Amino acid sequence: MPKRFWLHAPVPGGRKTEMKINAETVDQFRADFNKAMKELEEKYDLTINLGMISYWEDRFTAPLEANAGRDPELIARAAFDRNVWKLEAYGIREGMYMRIFVGKDKRRYAMTGINTKATRYPLEYKDILTGVRYKASGRFIDHITDEIYLEASYE
Repeated sequence: MPKRFWLHAPVPGGRKTEMKINAETVDQFRADFNKAMKELEEKYDLTINLGMISYWEDRFTAPLEANAGRDPELIARAAFDRNVWKLEAYGIREGMYMRIFVGKDKRRYAMTGINTKATRYPLEYKDILTGVRYKASGRFIDHITDEIYLEASYE
């Protein structure tokens, strides 16, 4: 049986309890972290995202991203413009977030994101008729239109 390690985590009242690092405690940590960050998000007008947590016997790590503003649409647009360099060879430039393009299958799609870590399928897009999201390489684009896709609001 592998040796178990414990971290000492403070608890209310000044006492310490031992934190066993496993999937359950990491999930609880994420929930507590997100709750604790709400106050900072409001105070500094940020959106804070704790990425995937990797853990091992006595430690865990996770990337932390803080974006200015609270509007998910503006954050997604800024991320697209920041990562557009990966697909410039296919004619994609800054400001083309939600731009409609025609795919090799002659259907119309909207560009929704770029995953810079993906080597094969970095382009993230959405079928404008069904709303289904897909990933593909830049080669999937047949031609880019001058149209912008806007979500319909029924409020």
